[in-house]
Amino acid sequence: MASARPTGAEHATLVLASVLAVLIVTLRAVSDGIVEMGDGVQHYLQARYCWAHPELLLDLWGKPLFLLLASPFAQLGHPGMAAFNAVVTIATCWTAARLLRDAGRFAQLAFPLLLAAAPLYVLMAIGGMTEVLFGALTLLVLRALMGERWVAAAILASLTPFSRPEYVAFLPAVIAWIALRKQWRALPWCFTGWAVYAVVAWRVFGDPLWFWTHGPYKAGASVYGSGDLLQFVRNAPGIFGVPVLVLFLSALLIWPWVHRKDAGYRQVHRLMGLAAAGPVLLAFAIHSYIWWKGIQASAGLARVLVTVVPLAAVFGLHTWGRLMALRPWPRFAGIAAGTAWLVVLAYAGLATLQAMLHGPLQRSGDQQALDDAGDALRNAWSPDGVVYSTHPYAAFRAGLDPFDDAHYRPLWGLNDQRPADFFRPGELIFWDSQLGPNEARLPLDTLLDDPHFAVRGVWEPRQGHTVFGDRPYELFLFERKEAVRTMRVDTLVALDGRAWAQHVRLDTVACPADVRRAWCFGEGEYPLHVERMALPEGVGVIYDEIVLRARIVRAPTPPGTFELVFKQAGGGRDLRYDQIDLTGDTLD
Repeated sequence: MASARPTGAEHATLVLASVLAVLIVTLRAVSDGIVEMGDGVQHYLQARYCWAHPELLLDLWGKPLFLLLASPFAQLGHPGMAAFNAVVTIATCWTAARLLRDAGRFAQLAFPLLLAAAPLYVLMAIGGMTEVLFGALTLLVLRALMGERWVAAAILASLTPFSRPEYVAFLPAVIAWIALRKQWRALPWCFTGWAVYAVVAWRVFGDPLWFWTHGPYKAGASVYGSGDLLQFVRNAPGIFGVPVLVLFLSALLIWPWVHRKDAGYRQVHRLMGLAAAGPVLLAFAIHSYIWWKGIQASAGLARVLVTVVPLAAVFGLHTWGRLMALRPWPRFAGIAAGTAWLVVLAYAGLATLQAMLHGPLQRSGDQQALDDAGDALRNAWSPDGVVYSTHPYAAFRAGLDPFDDAHYRPLWGLNDQRPADFFRPGELIFWDSQLGPNEARLPLDTLLDDPHFAVRGVWEPRQGHTVFGDRPYELFLFERKEAVRTMRVDTLVALDGRAWAQHVRLDTVACPADVRRAWCFGEGEYPLHVERMALPEGVGVIYDEIVLRARIVRAPTPPGTFELVFKQAGGGRDLRYDQIDLTGDTLD
């Protein structure tokens, strides 16, 4: 083992890690609002209010270890979550520097730069997400294993189930390594976390198996549907960053040769292969499979693999670092390789920073709609009222304690009750199309078709898009009270031979001789262009719904793609824009 005294490279790594931490906090400070409006806000709310509601510290969705450690920072407000992750990032880089001592100074110094060049890692840190803590914990376990501190490694590994569900890819590798080294006395300590949690859950809930009986990732079909088996593979560059991805994949290729030739470090290479590279590959495989099958509450989110970014970086840097140390390389070769890596890392870091400053850190249309809806909720709520919500951002924006059952209740399903029987008069329902039909199992039509619910407001992002189930993203605020709702149907455009009241244009070209009684269109044209559609007018109109019914048949080899575009403008600016790609040869 190397000396415990920090080296100059480790001090320099700490400086780079501190710079990265300052960058995280600064980006959070200059960003216009919340970066992660779903789970990020939910984790903050749980960490913020767990002192008032201690049972939240056992909440498996919020990740008990994360909530416990982040709660002091959450008392500072949502920016405190970014500060917590900044501290965790420093700890991650410091631990990596200690792990990479035998890989050389360049490997130690490169680690913070690799994290900075991983787009989603930085975004998760800014958003106060749980993935960053899990990455730090895995490196702490690796360091303890490398130092043969078996009990400490086992206890630390036992905490991973309470930081992220990706423990299923990491904890078995730790247990396997301890068993391979025949450290039988340390093995029971791998279950310390579960034992402590079982005792506490038994005292609080009366159920020592709470971790298993009330886990948020239930077996069976996911409410989010399913997707492509290779989705995570295609998204890998955006998750890991190109430098980390190239480094990791190339290290996998050279690892067998380095393991064979580097006899003095063979044991360390085996540890890195089993407990660093193995969990990265297994996490990829597990998430790809469950999203493909649509099970275990998988939503196909790319961010879940941020958990293994530090492991991938450490494995790649250690393998390449030991390769460079195997024999004396020409001086110019080392200088050239180091310079090339620094250029790549600097470019990737700047590209990541630019993308964040011009993308996710700006207030999105979704967030603006949520802000407006949350403000309306705050104005509509009375101190003696009750709010039901399908979105955690509603409580955040409205300034409500989401765990105070007397005034706020999350909507997770009606248990087959009629909505009119479930809600009491005067109660407010904040409904969003992403979570409402899924977690709440409450379709929009159920509320709109019920005369016992009044619509208090409707909000949509300026850049329209669809969410799970191809539903348009929209927000509704309802009040449980008797309402008289009328609907008026107008025909705005009808292509049935009648005179058009709107400004309609058909861009057509000559049809082939064998095509009759049809319109033919050239590449890049807009076959049907309707302008200045007069929206229905009337007193008390809350929202308008435009329904398009058409049958479109296109040739087997179309000149281009078909899109349905809706653009709304007023007051000299664009108000809304939606674009839907139309696929298939025949569309109804």
